[in-house]
Parts: sequence; structure tokens; C-alpha cells
Amino acid sequence: MAIFFTVLNAVKLLPFFALGQFSLRNLATSAVLLPLAVATNFLGIRLVRKMPTLVFYKIAYLLVFLISLALIWQGAASIFEAATTAPHGRPV
Repeated sequence: MAIFFTVLNAVKLLPFFALGQFSLRNLATSAVLLPLAVATNFLGIRLVRKMPTLVFYKIAYLLVFLISLALIWQGAASIFEAATTAPHGRPV
């Protein structure tokens, strides 16, 4: 399975380069954040192993619920904004 995702990600490199997604600034930011990403992965693994399953699921469901509320709020705000704005960006 890991080989599949490696190939899949390798295939995506060319379109990302074509779209200009790889700049020195983006790559430098990724390099700076890489140690933090590795450390937090190990911290997450350790936390999940120590946390009771029921507590983990309650936290996960709460976070998914809160994210869904935020997405609904953003969608509703966009719909409201589109309904109250003329095509040229002027208020109706």
C-alpha cells in the first residue's frame, strides 16, 4: 500500500510544478516544519496508545461536529453574501 501512495504522490509532482506550487519559499517552509511534523506524529501515537478508546472517540466526534458547524457557517455566509451582492460587487 505504501508503494501505491508513493507512486501516486510522484505522479502529482509534475502538475504541481506546472502550476507553480513549488517555490523556494514553500519548500523552505516545509523544511522548517518537517521536524515539528515528525515530533507531533510520535506524540499523537503515544497519546492514542495511552488514551482510552471511548475518550478518543468522544473527542474525535466533538471535533468533527465543530468542524461541520464551521463549514455550514462559512457556506451559509457565502450564500448570503452572494444573494446580497450585485454581479459587479456592489450591494443590492
